[in-house]
Amino acid sequence: MNLTDSLAHAFFNRHPHAVLILDADGRVLHANAAAGWLEREGRYADFAELTGLGLPQALHSADGLGAGWTRRLRVRSGDNAWRQVDVDLVAADRDQDNASHYFCVLRDVTGVAEAARQQQESSVRFKVTTESAPVLVWMADSRMRCDWFNKSWLDFRGRPLDDEIGDGWTEGLHPEDVENCLGVYEAGFEARAPFTLDCRLRRADGVFRWMLNTGMPRYGRDGEFLGYVGSCVDITERRELEDKLAERMRVLRFADRRREAFLAKLSHELRNPLAPIANAAGILKSLEPGNRQLSVVREILERQVAQLRRLITDLADVTKITAGKVVLQREVVSIDALIDHALDAVRPEADARHQTVRLAPLRPGLSCIGDPDRLRQALSALLDNAIKFSPEGATIDVSVAASDDDMLAIAIQDRGAGIAPDVLPTIFDLFVQGRPSSGGEKSGLGVGLTIAKKLAQLHGGDVSLESAGLGLGTLATLRIHREAMDEGSAGAIDGSELRSVTGSRVLIIEDNDDARESLRMLVELGDNEVRTAANATQALRIAETFEPHLVVCDLGLPDRDGYEVVEALRARFAGRDIRYVALTGFGGAEDRDRAMDSGFDSFIVKPLQSSPP
Repeated sequence: MNLTDSLAHAFFNRHPHAVLILDADGRVLHANAAAGWLEREGRYADFAELTGLGLPQALHSADGLGAGWTRRLRVRSGDNAWRQVDVDLVAADRDQDNASHYFCVLRDVTGVAEAARQQQESSVRFKVTTESAPVLVWMADSRMRCDWFNKSWLDFRGRPLDDEIGDGWTEGLHPEDVENCLGVYEAGFEARAPFTLDCRLRRADGVFRWMLNTGMPRYGRDGEFLGYVGSCVDITERRELEDKLAERMRVLRFADRRREAFLAKLSHELRNPLAPIANAAGILKSLEPGNRQLSVVREILERQVAQLRRLITDLADVTKITAGKVVLQREVVSIDALIDHALDAVRPEADARHQTVRLAPLRPGLSCIGDPDRLRQALSALLDNAIKFSPEGATIDVSVAASDDDMLAIAIQDRGAGIAPDVLPTIFDLFVQGRPSSGGEKSGLGVGLTIAKKLAQLHGGDVSLESAGLGLGTLATLRIHREAMDEGSAGAIDGSELRSVTGSRVLIIEDNDDARESLRMLVELGDNEVRTAANATQALRIAETFEPHLVVCDLGLPDRDGYEVVEALRARFAGRDIRYVALTGFGGAEDRDRAMDSGFDSFIVKPLQSSPP
């Protein structure tokens, strides 16, 4: 056959599938470019070798070739691999029954066939798995209608498939769960997103069981949304356990509130009899001259009253602290003064036991931000613990170290009773006590360490105890944030430094009337021009014309916080030499860091101090 027509020649060579022109015996006369995968060692196998069918056999099986002959056959390619191929055979001559030439078109469908096979296997596996799975499995189409449930579901419900498909399954929902369940179900379909919900489903015996219902969207190979597949797992036992735990927690919280109320009332009521006892001791003092016995009785009374007063104070404090009712009065606190006051509080007890509290030399100028009374209380509790659990005549060492992370560590080392390994993990729990060094009865309520740790944590610090065991002493460490900054870096300033500002335009932003007025008077002492604002809106308006050199801004303003104000002012006066000082009642490291990050140059902790204590 001669291909002389140019269009036919082009069609033949550019056809996307392999095209062969065969003679009457099935030999290949011509092959197009797409048939290259059939070529082997420079030749093309004949029809019989390619397909396993002789051409006469193929023609005999065809009822005439007018409509063509098509089969899916296994064809060996040029690289000796078997492929799934759709083979079309068409007579090239007008006489279909006695043609001398044939067109043979081969379309490689190996990938399609393999995908179909895998899809079929996947469907079979899915059906086998879901039918035998102990969980309840459901499927829904793209219109939100459930169209299939596995055997476990149907057995659980005790209903046939026809009763459950569509919306039939909703008849098993608990009436209280219908609205929420269908709402989550519909929202998931609209978003085509996975969803999870808890709902109650009626079992065949009429009992409702809690189910964890999980749905996942399904997509076809072309990305078409097909619907959802989901599963329900029985979580009734888990829900019952959760309900029991919730009830137990409610009971415990109620018990905690009753305990706190009892301790608060007890500490209050115990104060009443102390006053007349103390008065009686005073009367005895006026009667005791020349009477040694009365003097001894009076001293006993005074010591016991002092002990009772400490116990009652501890009870009241631990009640307030555990209930979160402690309000800290923060200011700059000198570490030197803090330790001196704590030592003064415990010195009578140390002297009575002939003990020495040895203080290592302190680095000058160390300070922190906090409530001085509460910090002194925490440190005194640790010192008191060291004294109580050390033998008579013992030496207790106190030292202070500053770390690179802006923390101060006040360490108290005793060589007394130590702490047993089994007690150490719970030593900070309420009412837990160690073993006194004398081996006698335990004294106190076991709340001192609890109070010390809670107070330290309220200041952003902590308390830790270390002991190698009984009789090997204890190292107690109070860690608090250091206030002192490296020289030249931004940090807290006090009232005396603010008073040193002279000859400047100062804008003060403070919503408290008395604080704003007193601060204005302080700054005006330095011959400064001062403007004040009670809120952020006023401040931004005043700054437009006043153009300050220094801005002192409270962080807690009624309309916008101070962080937003300084950001707005820095943007408005970019490139100007203006200093921004934050005014705050909180002086922890995290407060300072946030102020610095927001654009403040330094901050003042309220109330102002003329000099550090």
